[in-house]
Amino acid sequence: MRQESWRAFSINEEMGLNSAAALWSFLESDFVELGAWDFQYQAQGDLKGDKQKLFFRGQSDIFYGLTSSLYREMRGASLRGAVTEARLQMMERKLIAEARRQGLGLGMTDGQLLMVMQHHGSPTRLLDVSLGPLEALYFAVETNHDRDGVLFLLHTRVAKAKEGKLHDSDNLPWLMAGRDDQPGNKWIRKVVPVKHLSLDSRMHAQRGAFICGGLDTFLNEALHDEGFHSRGRGEQFAVPLEEDLSNFWIDWQLQKNQARRGRDQPVGWVVTIPASWKRELLGHLSEADIRKDTLYPPVTEIARLSKYLISSSLREDG
Repeated sequence: MRQESWRAFSINEEMGLNSAAALWSFLESDFVELGAWDFQYQAQGDLKGDKQKLFFRGQSDIFYGLTSSLYREMRGASLRGAVTEARLQMMERKLIAEARRQGLGLGMTDGQLLMVMQHHGSPTRLLDVSLGPLEALYFAVETNHDRDGVLFLLHTRVAKAKEGKLHDSDNLPWLMAGRDDQPGNKWIRKVVPVKHLSLDSRMHAQRGAFICGGLDTFLNEALHDEGFHSRGRGEQFAVPLEEDLSNFWIDWQLQKNQARRGRDQPVGWVVTIPASWKRELLGHLSEADIRKDTLYPPVTEIARLSKYLISSSLREDG
């Protein structure tokens, strides 16, 4: 079961995360003890520079996998269940072409258009993450109060975001790089950060970013073989086809100072959040001004409110 997999990967015991209070304290730290990498946690959520960043993603149900929306849609619609990198790219090109046919994306690169599509609910290979742990925590505890949640801490092992600069390149960086007939290609083993350069108030409030990556080759092979795939921290961990954990190539870490693996392989940590902690954590978040109204600012109402404020103020002034 998928939830059993996430529990097996959990670092709660290793990090002493045995209560909501302990988790809250942990998330306010700078994570320097988390791994054998030179993390630089930046409070402002900046992607600039060479320092390596952590990305965070909260999910309210431990049964959910860590997968992109495009992968999930294709996985669910395919009778065989097989999703390959080549098919992923083919569908992506079709979606971009159709969006442009409908009038979306004038003056945008394909990458910018994908970010807009992802932000507004269209399936893409991009995955929403946050540069802030507390913002990500909100999404792990806001709903499903009778179900355990999960908080992912992800390290792409990419110091610079140049490969994910979708706003200033006419070509998507992964096109043709991840063909299934090219064994050993680098793209399918990469996860890269994407800088959105957005003026959208919701993205800024959530300290949002995107990551994207190639389709895990081990997962590909398992899908074709209609069997199991297993990988993680040097141990075999079988996962049924219908419950694959992630379409990204991520080495899940069990220990806070685990030795380095492959040179560029992305790594991740799993924190499980019992349902009984959720309401307490929501209270802490609210005190930190992280709540629905601030993470989903009422942008569409601001014009009406501004005009009302002007007219009411002038009436009061006579």
